[in-house]
Amino acid sequence: MYCSRCGQQNSDQAQFCQRCGVAIGTAAIVGHGGVYAEPYRSARRLALILTILFCIVILIIIIAIVLDLVLINLLSGSYVSSRDMQLNEDVQAAIGTFQFVAFIVTTVFFLIWIYRTHGNLPRLGSRNLQYSPAWAIAGFFIPFVNLVLPFLVVQEIWKASDPRRIDGFSWKDTPLSLRVLFWWILFLVGVIGPLVMIIAFGGGDEVADVLNWTWARLVFDVLDIPRTILAILVVRGIVSRQDEKHSSLAGPAPLAD
Repeated sequence: MYCSRCGQQNSDQAQFCQRCGVAIGTAAIVGHGGVYAEPYRSARRLALILTILFCIVILIIIIAIVLDLVLINLLSGSYVSSRDMQLNEDVQAAIGTFQFVAFIVTTVFFLIWIYRTHGNLPRLGSRNLQYSPAWAIAGFFIPFVNLVLPFLVVQEIWKASDPRRIDGFSWKDTPLSLRVLFWWILFLVGVIGPLVMIIAFGGGDEVADVLNWTWARLVFDVLDIPRTILAILVVRGIVSRQDEKHSSLAGPAPLAD
């Protein structure tokens, strides 16, 4: 049986972990998930995949910003031909498709990463967790709740992964992560802002309306870059903290994805 605190494999008859000394029965019942017989699994590979995906997202955002500037320059001229407008719309549609596909793929891997890293918390000895891995995922899909719950889930993962808090309860004393906070604020701005933008500028077909829409979209595209960079820092920071905490518990080398 694996010790859910340090990941050490013990004999089926063992009452205490031979590495960390925790009672097997006690160590296995933690958090919301009941008994954890599997060892700690590092999310390093998932973090690498997400880093690559986020970098692709940033590249697409930069291209979108350049196109926004081209359109603004075009619309600011004295004459705009229908051919130029159609060409710009076609290019914008193509970039929008790339952005949508990148968003879907990145979201899938991000949710897998959330499930993995939150599932690691009990195996790192964290107790009294507020959420389960399944609830952490479900919170992203419940209307209005998903404006707050994902932030709380990621904060819980960050705090409970603190390598300085090796007992089961003191992780609650870990301060909130500012990088998680700023990431979530920018995320909400990126979600709510375009909705406001559609209401304000989406109904007009005049050149002035399209120009206002493009300026607003440019602002949100620019804000997407620091948001994505913060997402990379959050993902890599949590994985680093979890691996360090696992090492501090003197467990075996973490299993890769």
